Amino acid sequence: MYSAKGSSALYDGETKKERNAISMEPRAVRLMSRRYNLTATGFKFLEIGINVGPPSYVEIALGDHRGQELILSLETWKGFHEQQWNIYKLLRNNYKDNFISRTVNSPSLYDEQRYTRTS
Repeated sequence: MYSAKGSSALYDGETKKERNAISMEPRAVRLMSRRYNLTATGFKFLEIGINVGPPSYVEIALGDHRGQELILSLETWKGFHEQQWNIYKLLRNNYKDNFISRTVNSPSLYDEQRYTRTS
């Protein structure tokens, strides 16, 4: 699984063949994708795009400027969407001093009516 940089130690039943293996599967091409910055510097972002391949599908990924990505499954995204108001309240309450308000250019993940709801 994981090894320290420059280390030859193997972890969690990993074999030398597994550790040195490079995925040769071609990555699907992501068309019409859009990135939404999650930090002011753009270090982390949310990317939504259409992957072309047999079959084509919408892909939602969290990524950073180093090229690392975490692909979110449809079930995970639906869970976030169902809990969006709770997540918004949690972030607003925990980060009152650093809370970023929405601007005209920010993505509209929530409809405006939900901002005016009272708890």
